[in-house]
Parts: sequence; C-alpha cells; structure tokens
Amino acid sequence: MRKRWLSAPCEELCGMPEGRHGQGGGQRSRATDSTAEPGQGWRQAPDTLEDLKFVLNIVAEVKMMSMKMELDYTDVEERYRTRELYDLPLDPAQKELAFGIRKRWMQLEDNAWLMDDALESTKRKFTEITGKEVTSFAEATIEFRDRMMQQGPGTVTDLDEGLELMKKFQGELATKHAKRDQLVLAQKLFDLPITSYPELLEIENLMKDLVQIYQLYTDFSATVKQSSSMLWAELDIQKLLAGTDEFVIRAKRMKALKSRPTFGLVEGKIKGFQDSLPLIQDLKSEALRKRHWEKLMQVTGKSFEMDTKTFTLAKLFAMELHNFANVISEITTTALKELNIEQEIKKLTDTWKDQKFDVAKYTKGGLDRGWVLRSTDEVQLLLEDMGLNMQSMTASRYVKPFLDEVRRWEGKLSLIGEVIDAWMQVQRKWMYLESIFVGSDDIRNQLPEEAKRFDVIDKNWKKIMADTARNPNILEACSVESRLDTLRLLAQQLETCQKSLSE
Repeated sequence: MRKRWLSAPCEELCGMPEGRHGQGGGQRSRATDSTAEPGQGWRQAPDTLEDLKFVLNIVAEVKMMSMKMELDYTDVEERYRTRELYDLPLDPAQKELAFGIRKRWMQLEDNAWLMDDALESTKRKFTEITGKEVTSFAEATIEFRDRMMQQGPGTVTDLDEGLELMKKFQGELATKHAKRDQLVLAQKLFDLPITSYPELLEIENLMKDLVQIYQLYTDFSATVKQSSSMLWAELDIQKLLAGTDEFVIRAKRMKALKSRPTFGLVEGKIKGFQDSLPLIQDLKSEALRKRHWEKLMQVTGKSFEMDTKTFTLAKLFAMELHNFANVISEITTTALKELNIEQEIKKLTDTWKDQKFDVAKYTKGGLDRGWVLRSTDEVQLLLEDMGLNMQSMTASRYVKPFLDEVRRWEGKLSLIGEVIDAWMQVQRKWMYLESIFVGSDDIRNQLPEEAKRFDVIDKNWKKIMADTARNPNILEACSVESRLDTLRLLAQQLETCQKSLSE
C-alpha cells in the first residue's frame, strides 16, 4: 500500500501534461510535443483563426495549471525523498523521471509565456478580423429577422407550406446559433465585449412559439388523417368528438400565442373540424337518399360514389362541411321531412293492402239470395282521414320527390270513395227490387220487360258480389276495370225499374 502511494504520483505525473492536461486528443498531442522538445512548434505563427484559438487555449491552460502543477511535482519529489530516507527500493529510471518533471514543466511554462508574447501582433490581427465578422454576422441576423417576419412560417396562410418553411428556417437558425457561439468564443479569447444579437433572440422567441403552434397542427393533421380511413358505415362520431375536444383544450391552453396569425389558422382548422362533426352526424341519418347526396356534391363541388362499403370519411373531410353548415342543415331537414312523407305513403300502402270489405250472405225467406256488403262506415272514415293526409302532403313543399305517387294515391282514394258510394246505392236498390221481382210472379207478369231487365241486373250484381266474396280486398275490388262504370250503369237500370213500378 505504502509503495503504491509513493509510486502512483510519479506514474501519473511522468506523463504530464499529456495524461492529465489538454483539451482533447489533438491538443494533448501538440502539448506533449512542445513539452518533450521545448522550443519546437511554438515559434510558428498561426495561419488561421482556428489555429490561433488552439494555441491560445494551450497557453491559457498552461498558465491556469501552473500553481497546481507546482504542488503536484513538489509532492512527487517529497515522496521519493521519503522512500530514500527509509531505504525503500527505488527504480532509478523512475526517480530520474520524477525529479525531471519540475524542469520539463518550467520549460513548458517558459515556452507558453514566450509564445503568448510572440502572438500579440497575430492576436491584434485576428481581433480585427473577429470584429468584422461580428459586424457582418449582426447584419446577417437583422436580414434573417426581417426575412423571418416577412416570408417565414408565421406569415403563410397555407399551413402545410408553413411546415416546409419551418424546416428551412429551423436549419438556418441552427447555423446562426453555431456561428454566434463561434464568435462568442473568439470574443472571449481576445477579451472583446460579448455581442448580444437581439434580432437573433427575437427570432428564437418567435420560433419557440411557432414550434408549439405547428406541433399542434401536425398532431391534429395526423389524427384527422388516421380518422380519414374510417369507413362511413363504421363511423363512431363520439370517438371523433372526444378526440377533437382534446385539441380544442390544447389550443385553449396556448392562449399566450393567440396574437400569432398562424395560431389563428390552426385554431380555425380545429374549430372548423369540430363544427363539421355534428353535420357529419346529421348526414348519417337514415333519411338521406341518393338525391340528397347528389345535392351535397353539387353544393360542395366534390363528387364521389356513395357506396357504404368503400366510402370513407376522407371524402367528407375534403368537403370542409363547416363552410356549408346552412346548406347541410337544409338538406338534412328536407330529408327528414321527405322521410315523413315517404313513411306516410308506405303506411297508406300497407293500410289499403289489408283493408277488406265485410261481405255477408244475404238470405230471405230461408233462401240464399247471394252476397251483400255490411256497413262501410269505418271505411268511409278512413277515406276521410287519409284524404286530409293527402291534402296536407300535397300542400307541403317537400312533396316533390313523391308528387306523382301522391297524386296516384289521391286518384285511388277518390276512386274507392266513388265506387263505394255507387256500390252501396246499387245494393240498397237491388235489395228493394229483388224482393219485388223475385218474390212476386204477379209483378213479373205485369211488367215482363222490367222483369227481364232486372234479371240481367241481378245476374251482373251477383257476379260482382261473388267475385268480391272471393277477394274482398277493397283496393283491388274497387280498381277492377270498369267497376265504377258498371255500378253506375246498374244504378241507372235499377232506377229505371223502380220508375216503372211507380207508374
């Protein structure tokens, strides 16, 4: 242990200043050469500012280390004297090296002071050069600041273009930082006052703000892009709303940046997207038909194929729907109103598909006299209600897509009403005259022509009723070809028979 304590300092300092002092591999090598051979390499004046910086740094380091080195080599010498005092084994070569450190260091110090004096004229020359470079750099920072303010990423209206400019100006700012640091080192080296470059600080502050703003835009754009691939059929509007709310909150936390025009653009993008989501939700309505999508494409100037298997949100995002909020509101409102009419028509169709006459056997004196209709009062009430619905639909400004169908149903309902009126009129007269002509041979003998006429009427009537008994569907029974004309003709003929009886 003791031996090691005494020998270690020598091993350490024998390599001085190569092993302990220096600013890197290259500098240690040159310092070693100068120490090993005093006088060589110190008399050559530096040709460049970098060489001058290197030499001056070596000189400064030697001066700074002077006191510590004196303590170190004195300590080593004392240890070797102690070893001699106690007759401990010594390596003569190491002893020689240990007691040679003082001389070598003093020679290195002398060379450093000599070089420092010799470089005075060179330092004056490079001090002047540094001053000119500082002036030139200051002018360059002013030009950079002006260009940043007039053409930088904070002046554009296209945020994607701004992102490209950010890369360009950030690279240029990094170059300016490196040059500033280089000049600051030179000013310190030549004891010059440090220049502050306020324009560069102004750019740094602006760039910090823009980095935050464009990072918000980049993150938002990435989220929108990810959502763009979502199929329309798989739309999760709540997930989109939640994700957008996060960006709205982030933007609110950046209120200190509101004065930056670029922030207003990003905030507008986020707000516009947020405003478009309820519109997208409205467009998800089942009420929308092909005609409504075609109207939307016409208004936005964007065309696409509305196939739920391939249609993605990207096509809707591209429309920037928030710019057409009023139009979309009108389209979706129209779609809902039209859906109501569509559903009313379907309800009408379904109702009359199931409406049937209540047909009953007509007997008299125990004899089967055929079929007759029971009361049609409920049918008449239904016709009145639906007639009013038809009038309301016809008066609606949303009826246009269904106008032809509504008019067809108006015609059908009108026909049903007329047919039932004629039908019940014929039935009442037939029941009255049937009891006379069929049950009384005297009348038949007295009015043979009228009896024959009634027989024809009776035959036609019974055929109509037999067909109706087989298929009592009201719409179909009333829509038989010439059914209304036939009933009206039967009514006239029955009227003629009745008049003949009165005479």
